[in-house]
Amino acid sequence: MKRKVGNQKRTNQHWTDREMQRLLALSEGGVKYAEIAKTMGRSETAVKIKLSKLIRDMAKPKKTVVTVSKEAVDKWDKLMTCLDKDNAADKSKNLLDRAINRMRMHKWLYRLAWLVAITAAVVVGLMVERAL
Repeated sequence: MKRKVGNQKRTNQHWTDREMQRLLALSEGGVKYAEIAKTMGRSETAVKIKLSKLIRDMAKPKKTVVTVSKEAVDKWDKLMTCLDKDNAADKSKNLLDRAINRMRMHKWLYRLAWLVAITAAVVVGLMVERAL
């Protein structure tokens, strides 16, 4: 996209990173919207909108949402309690090993339950088909 030369405004043109940096620098320097628009070849409205979006995006904190169950919090508290006592390394390793084994068992049981459910559905389907 070529920049238009002369008095014509840039319309429907994307803002480059360099232009956005210049916009922020000029606004921080106290330059008015009309002057920024004139120097950058943009409309005053475009300058206002882009500047407000840039400021809003910079002020917005980056959030990471993590959901933790009550059971996980309780297990963490139990683990931290174990670490405060004597022989903490052995106890915490044992506790972690048991937790990992439980997770493996639950995963295995979950898969087994799905296999049983699918097998039962197929058997029921075949019985219904033979009955008809």
